[in-house]
Amino acid sequence: MIKISEILEIGSNKKYIDNLIKECKKENIIPFIGAGMSVPIYELWGDFFNRCV
Repeated sequence: MIKISEILEIGSNKKYIDNLIKECKKENIIPFIGAGMSVPIYELWGDFFNRCV
């Protein structure tokens, strides 16, 4: 399984994840959960978001 540190190193992911965390803490997010992270190398949505927030 890919590590979060590896995901953050791809392109601008660190900037986007940092902004997502900031907006989640301000309760400004309405999640749209769908296709994209279902690729086998990624972890489950719940595990991913729990580690990010």
